[in-house]
Amino acid sequence: MGPGYFPFCLGILLIGLGIVIAFSVGGSIEVEEQVGSIAMRPLLFISAGIFAFGFLIERSGLVPAIFTSVVISSLADPRNKPTNVLVLAAILSFFCAILFIELLEVPMRILKW
Repeated sequence: MGPGYFPFCLGILLIGLGIVIAFSVGGSIEVEEQVGSIAMRPLLFISAGIFAFGFLIERSGLVPAIFTSVVISSLADPRNKPTNVLVLAAILSFFCAILFIELLEVPMRILKW
C-alpha cells in the first residue's frame, strides 16, 4: 500500500456509489424547468475568494489567507451581516490553524511577518 491507496479506494467507492444512484433512479428523471441564467455575483465572489486564498497562503500565512477568503466569499450573498462574517472568518481561521498546524502538523506558517 502506497500513498495512492486511499485515493484509489475512495475513487472506486465513489464510482460504485454513482452507479448505484444512477440505476436506482431508473431513468425516471423528468426535466420540467429550464435552467435559468447564471448568477454572476456568487460566481465572481466565490472564485475571487479561492484565488485570494491561493495568492495569500504563501505570502501571508494560513490565518490571513483563510480570513480573507471567507470575507471575500461572503460577499456572494448580500444578506450577510458584516459582524457575522467577521466572527465566522475568525472562528474558521482559528480552528483551521489548530487543525492543520497543531493536529495534522502540516508544515506551513500561521502568520508570515
